[in-house]
Amino acid sequence: MPAGVLKSETVRFGTIGALLGASAPVLHTLLQMVVFHSDMSVSNYLHYAILDSHEGLASNIFIGGAAFVMAGAGAVVGRMRENDKRQQARIESSNRELAALNSISEIISRTRELDTILYLVLKETLSLSFLCIERKGAIFLRDESDPETLVMSASVDLAQYLTHHEKKIPVGYCLCGKAVRTGEVILSSDCFEDPDHATSYPGMTSHGHIVIPITGSGGVTGVMTYYTPARTVPSRDDIRILTAIASQLAVAIDNVRLQKTVSEAKADAHRKDTEIFKNVEALKGLIEVDRIILSTMDRDEMLFRVASQIRQIVPADAGGVAIKEEETGYYRYVGGWGLDARKGEVLLTKAGPLYSGLKSGKPVCRPEVADDVAVERVDRLLLGADVRANVFVPIMRKGLSAGFLVLGSVKADGLSRESVATAVSFASRMGIALEHSRLIHNLEEMSVNIIHALATAIDAKSPWTKGHSERVAHYSMYIAERMGLDAQLVERLRLAGLLHDIGKIGTYDMLLDKTGKLTDDEVELIKQHPDRGCEILAPIKEFRDILPAVRHHHERWDGLGYPSGLRAEEIPLDARILCVADSFDTMTANRPYRPAIGIENAIQELLYCSGTQFCPEVVSVFLDILKDGGPRLAKINAGAVIPVGHAFPVQQDYQL
Repeated sequence: MPAGVLKSETVRFGTIGALLGASAPVLHTLLQMVVFHSDMSVSNYLHYAILDSHEGLASNIFIGGAAFVMAGAGAVVGRMRENDKRQQARIESSNRELAALNSISEIISRTRELDTILYLVLKETLSLSFLCIERKGAIFLRDESDPETLVMSASVDLAQYLTHHEKKIPVGYCLCGKAVRTGEVILSSDCFEDPDHATSYPGMTSHGHIVIPITGSGGVTGVMTYYTPARTVPSRDDIRILTAIASQLAVAIDNVRLQKTVSEAKADAHRKDTEIFKNVEALKGLIEVDRIILSTMDRDEMLFRVASQIRQIVPADAGGVAIKEEETGYYRYVGGWGLDARKGEVLLTKAGPLYSGLKSGKPVCRPEVADDVAVERVDRLLLGADVRANVFVPIMRKGLSAGFLVLGSVKADGLSRESVATAVSFASRMGIALEHSRLIHNLEEMSVNIIHALATAIDAKSPWTKGHSERVAHYSMYIAERMGLDAQLVERLRLAGLLHDIGKIGTYDMLLDKTGKLTDDEVELIKQHPDRGCEILAPIKEFRDILPAVRHHHERWDGLGYPSGLRAEEIPLDARILCVADSFDTMTANRPYRPAIGIENAIQELLYCSGTQFCPEVVSVFLDILKDGGPRLAKINAGAVIPVGHAFPVQQDYQL
């Protein structure tokens, strides 16, 4: 009987039952002989039991049948025991598999890096002793940038040749590449006999392979390849559990790559948000620059404020602006931060290559200023500020360099491309601003020249009034500045002082040189000049702000002036200031009908008329100016002076 049959629980227990059934009658006979016929021989008793006792025969038959039933029951019991053992074996196998899969799941759940996951899963799989595999293998994944290439992403105990020469293989090559191409499990019992096993190297021994595809949401993403002993056929259970591990790994790969994609998307979104924020801030900065350009008339102040604005956007440790002189071609410092420089100091001459570089109109970037020879003052200033990287951005006007913007960082390569691009935008605005400033300056100069020409024309009507308008403008500005008024009002008073008597043109030319007292009609004629002056200036939009001062500079604090009879604070402030300045110059200048009364007499007259003709506050401020040395009075006409304390012959002499 074959040994395998004897191992069967069913056969073993059935045989035992059959033997018991066959021996039951003999045992029964022996029992009866012992109990009831102890003096009879065995042969006589058998003869008696078989031939002469029908009742004994029936009893033996019954007992034998019962024994055979017991034999069948024994076979059933054997079958059940055999099934129990098989069930127990399956349970133990399932428990091993579940434990293995749980171990793989734990590795995947606690690990974030894909390369680490692959290595640990491979190592854990190779350590499963119940699998018919050797303790070496590898995992190949498709290259994300080149899906037709497989990359060895993890390996355990492979030959050095493989880890160096088979690091990358094409899809379709050897068993691994074929499994990726077909998506099917590949079994190979002997590498030397398998035509699909293309890899060979010196010292390679005979072995087999199990290649399991790793199939994710996007298809086959790679393979797990295991070594098996030569000419060994793996069980279906081995294939099943290895396939289950590959499925787990596929999910892990998908999750890691999805997380990577999400992280990259978040990073990209953050980067774009940052870029948008920077662009918005740069745009705000440019809008502020435009506002500065439009609101600031002073060129140097405008450039300094624009340079300060760029500091809010570009992370520069030092910076500044320099303007090119038309006469010398040198670049002089206007303002900035982080540099130990004085305004007006020459930063750059024609000595070095930097000067030539600025002519190109392109930024001159120097990642390491210490590498250059510090021949220019600007280089020494940058080195003194510990600046290592800097960029010079030319400020261009009509295609020519009119200045430069310099930014510096204490870090080598500390100025990014974005920073340089922002600096270029600001420098471009500066160039526009310079041209704008130049045009405005030219217009202002032309306007001033026209105004001076008008003032000169007014004063040239008589040698007695020459320079009068200039001096009145001069005194008015001093008073306004001492009162702390804003620059706009100071400038307005300058214009009003120059043009306050423009209404006298063509009004009373014949009266300017009259030596005697004016008649009432002549006085009334002269009183028309404020309104006439406003009529002349009103069509000119730029002069509309000075019309109140021109119209009311002969109003009195007590309300007895002309042309409107305004009193006290009803009179515009600039008109009150102009009134004091005009009267002071009239009193201290010679006239054809009387000599100048002198400064001391004029001061006494201002004090005497303060609160009646003149605004007390303006008089007080002007007298303080005179005490402090006052405005230069060099242009006051020399000649006869009325002695101190002597009153004016006629009050109208300094009111008209």
